[in-house]
Amino acid sequence: MWWGEQDEILGRKWDLVIGADLTYDMDVCSDLANTYGLALQHGGVGILAATVRNEDTLETFVKECGTRYRKRR
Repeated sequence: MWWGEQDEILGRKWDLVIGADLTYDMDVCSDLANTYGLALQHGGVGILAATVRNEDTLETFVKECGTRYRKRR
């Protein structure tokens, strides 16, 4: 699946969407947030695990999602 592109799988109801190490490039944050939003449009929980290589990239993703997060160290 390519972030930001429509895919029939995104129209299904998902209880849980898990992603890992996806916020490595600021240029994909908007498309990634949009894809998460489409996958969770019918409810559910989205979890994203990431190593913070660049604080700005993670903050951009969070801003695109329209949510707040707590930093965990």
